[in-house]
Amino acid sequence: MPIEIKDVPFFHDLAPAHLDAVRNCLIEKSFEKGEIIHSEGDNCTRLFFVRSGRIKIFRTSSAGKEQIFEMLGPGD
Repeated sequence: MPIEIKDVPFFHDLAPAHLDAVRNCLIEKSFEKGEIIHSEGDNCTRLFFVRSGRIKIFRTSSAGKEQIFEMLGPGD
């Protein structure tokens, strides 16, 4: 079952009215497996929360080797 906004740790301390206000501002977006949603050096213009699935945070070295920093899942 997909995670609800009230279950995201970032929002735990918000009152129900504030949760509703935040919920009204959220835009749900799906991404394809392997799709890059942010690249190192890009300006950060959005905040992402994982509702379902997994996100890999990584960097590719100049030699082409992938260094994985973290794997994120629902609620992250």
